[in-house]
Amino acid sequence: MKKIKLLALIALLTLGTQTRYTAGNKKAMKVSAFKALCDISGELKKKAAIAGEALANLLSQAQKYRDISVDLHILGRQNETAELAAAGAVAFMADRKADKITSHVKEMTSKATHAAAATAYLSGFIDQTTSIFDQAAGSTDHCIAQENGNKNTNYSELAGCLTESKSHPAIPTSTAGKPDLDAKIKAVAQLNNQDKSSGTNVCLLTSTQSGHIGYGGTTNQPNNVEWVGGIMSFGNAALATSAFPKTASTIGETPLIKAATTAVDNAKTPAECLDAEAVILNKIADTTARQTFTDFDTTEQRVGQSEKTTQHKIKGADLTNLAAKLKGYRDSQGGEEKIQKKRKDYKKTYSRQLNEVTVHCQPMECEVRTPTKAEESECNSAGDDARKCTTLEKKGCTFNKESKKCELKKEMKADLEKANQEAGGNDEKTKSKWTCKEQKECTKSCKWENNACKDSSFLVHNKFALMTDNFMSMVEF
Repeated sequence: MKKIKLLALIALLTLGTQTRYTAGNKKAMKVSAFKALCDISGELKKKAAIAGEALANLLSQAQKYRDISVDLHILGRQNETAELAAAGAVAFMADRKADKITSHVKEMTSKATHAAAATAYLSGFIDQTTSIFDQAAGSTDHCIAQENGNKNTNYSELAGCLTESKSHPAIPTSTAGKPDLDAKIKAVAQLNNQDKSSGTNVCLLTSTQSGHIGYGGTTNQPNNVEWVGGIMSFGNAALATSAFPKTASTIGETPLIKAATTAVDNAKTPAECLDAEAVILNKIADTTARQTFTDFDTTEQRVGQSEKTTQHKIKGADLTNLAAKLKGYRDSQGGEEKIQKKRKDYKKTYSRQLNEVTVHCQPMECEVRTPTKAEESECNSAGDDARKCTTLEKKGCTFNKESKKCELKKEMKADLEKANQEAGGNDEKTKSKWTCKEQKECTKSCKWENNACKDSSFLVHNKFALMTDNFMSMVEF
């Protein structure tokens, strides 16, 4: 009798245990819900690719601008830029823009790396979750269902996560089109409170019992277990309302999503790399077709005319002529390989000249000029106006604090008096190199020959003096 009672008790306990694990949701989730998740994963993979691709594009953009500058300098050496009014401004602008972009690339390298890691990290969470639900399937039971309730076998719906069972798509190295991650995230938020359940007693992964999930059930376990960092969860509520707890206003604050979107925003291409200057330089660089331009307003500082921010206009016609000249030059070289060789040869030429710098004697080097009485009179005309006197400083004027008058500087006045004595009272003495009568008046850069000061050139070794503007404008070799 005792034995029968014991067997009955065991049977009741076994029945109770089975009941505890069969009650609750235990429903599969429709494939449309996982499609929304996998669409996010697909966009994240594109973002990871774009982060690295952006750096490569910027480096290519910088090199493209340097090529413009070098080609214009080559044309200049061939005396083919004399009629190109915009040549100097464009060459300087191209070099400066290339330097700016290169500095941005240095700053963006760590940001792009972070963006690639953050997006790939979240993508991995989504892919792994989808794969677990896909694998939890048998002949009748399953955790991902078609819209009609049958087991899902269509992996095209899950393309962002799975290409087939236990096979995930690789992160691409480049991508076509512009990803729309925000739209995909909003699509998942729209699943909130939607009924995405299918069938009954077919998926233990979603099962709940007495406030606890099916893969546990003791009283010390939490009411909810989160998947994909909290984007999806199952608890004691019906699957129809609890699988996607985040709304449009809260899903962006999910830690993994926030980390990914913030990293992507930080790694965006700086606006300076896409501004009006970049647009013009990109058009000039595109020699596949004839380019036309309108007037471009910039500043003297940005085109190397001065350090002032005074407005400077580059005429559209000048830009059009320059682009046509550059196109004609490149088209005549016989292909990209020959163009690159010519650039390389040009750079070699200036590399060799680092230790062999030619110094030319210019006619003005033998010119001696002394101040005139007119300049002294101009200083005196300012009188006791200190402000006006300040504007005449470049002419040798200075304000005497003792006499409270604007006067010619003492050293300038001494030169004036000496000049008047030597010239017999004339206001000014000017000598060109062709009228230098004494050898001591001929500068070191000239040579004294046949009792005359003449032009000369020679090589100065192991010095960087007098580098040409062309060479100085070349930033990289």
